[in-house]
Amino acid sequence: MRKAAEQIASGAEEAAGAAQQSMKAVTHGGGLIRKAKENADVSLVKVDMLQSLLGSVAGQITNSILAIGRAAERQLISVEMVEELERQAAAISEVVKAVARIADQTNLLALNAAIEAARAGQHGKGFAVVADEVRTLAETSEKSARDIQDLVSQIQKDVKAIAEGINASASTAKQEVEKGRQIAAQLDQIRADMTEIGAGCRDIVNASEESEAAAKEAQKGSEVIAAAAEEQSAACQESLKTVDQQGTALQQSEQAAQELSELADELKNSTDIAKSSEEVASAAEELSSAVEEINRAAAQIQTALDQIQRGAQQQGSATHQSSAAIAQIEKGAQVSATRARVLVEKGTQISELLSRNTIAVNELIDGVLASVESGRQSREQMGALEQVSRRIDKIVDAITTVSIQTNMLAVNGSVEAARAGEFGKGFAVVSTDIRNLARDSAENADRIKDTVKAIQDQIGTVRRDLEEIAAAAALEVEKNKATTADLETCSRDMAVVLEGSREILDGNDEIVRVVKEVQTGVEQIAAAAQQSSRASTEAAAAAKQQAKGAEELAAAIEEIASLADELQAGA
Repeated sequence: MRKAAEQIASGAEEAAGAAQQSMKAVTHGGGLIRKAKENADVSLVKVDMLQSLLGSVAGQITNSILAIGRAAERQLISVEMVEELERQAAAISEVVKAVARIADQTNLLALNAAIEAARAGQHGKGFAVVADEVRTLAETSEKSARDIQDLVSQIQKDVKAIAEGINASASTAKQEVEKGRQIAAQLDQIRADMTEIGAGCRDIVNASEESEAAAKEAQKGSEVIAAAAEEQSAACQESLKTVDQQGTALQQSEQAAQELSELADELKNSTDIAKSSEEVASAAEELSSAVEEINRAAAQIQTALDQIQRGAQQQGSATHQSSAAIAQIEKGAQVSATRARVLVEKGTQISELLSRNTIAVNELIDGVLASVESGRQSREQMGALEQVSRRIDKIVDAITTVSIQTNMLAVNGSVEAARAGEFGKGFAVVSTDIRNLARDSAENADRIKDTVKAIQDQIGTVRRDLEEIAAAAALEVEKNKATTADLETCSRDMAVVLEGSREILDGNDEIVRVVKEVQTGVEQIAAAAQQSSRASTEAAAAAKQQAKGAEELAAAIEEIASLADELQAGA
């Protein structure tokens, strides 16, 4: 029985040690589970914020795409208007050619007038003055026509350069629109992935909550096992003490039984039966007292064994509870590990996409800025065109003045021809032709002025369009700068989510190690509980056997005591 009690004590000590170790491991694991839940909670908040912010960014990019697209369309319309300037300049060129021809014809008529003046002799002096003035004015008109022609050529050249610049800017804008569409598509993909990440975070939170509850159950189980082990240890100590007392009582009973046996033999041959009977009765009483001590010790041992058995049952139940809790923790760890791996994978991809999109938005900004700069240059070129048109306007005014002066000279020539009578007939014809040419020149000058006015109006319209396009583009630049800042915020928040996911994954490896450690402890406790159960069963059987022996001994004592009483009565 002592061996069984020592085995039980050893098992209780082992169970207590394993329970303490399990409690430490479960406490450590619980801390890791709480940390995983905290990381998942933080990530979930970040993911919700990212979803909202990415939606805003995607909306801004989409609006920016639409604005840039509209700007490109307006630029193409501006190109058409600029190309119309080239056609208008060509029209001026044709009119100027007519003015130049008129100037040439006027110059020839002036030469004819000079010839007529020479023929008229004294009567042609006035003719000569008119002819000389007309020739001078014709040369002035011809020079003005050449100047206008040069300016028209400059306009045509500049218009081509402006059209090419605006076309290039529109082409760049279209390319930026395509880049913007790619950015928007990637942001939509990121938002879809963020939805998956959010679901993974919620799964981790749920698994962590279940694992945390399971850890508390495992902790309770370990506490029950530790308490039961302490009770078993105390019961074992008590039973060992009682076993020692029982051993002493057994020795005393064996000694008393030996003495009683010897007295019984002496009683058979004794001449003083009364005295011998008293000695036998006294010895029987001592033996009976020893047997009572044995029975009392046996009862105490049985009580201790019952307590040990209950402790073993409690340990078994608590072990089952801990095993179920550990299984739940392990299941939660598997869920968290699976989700965390997906989070790390998706988070890494999203971080890379956010980085690339930030670069892409910056490139978009640079492209729009380049378009703004190109628009500025085009506006400056349009301003230069406007100056050229004003110069043409001034030259046309000069041509108009020349036409008026030529017409007046032609009138004077007609007057002089009338005075000269027969000598002025030829000059009269020339004067009429000069007056007609002057009228044609004035009409052409008016046509040029009208066309120049149309060009100036067209230039003003194009400049206003380019200014509005530039203002809208500058506004988009500022908005896209804010978008870049938002994307950088997204990258920082995503880094927090990614770091939290990695911590969950790393902590999960530690949780798995803790689970294995606790499982080992539970297995040790289960083995110790089984050992205690077997040992207590063996001890109970031994106790029953000792109790049975004590009962048989008590019956023998009663028989001897009865015999002694009969002998004493017969004496």
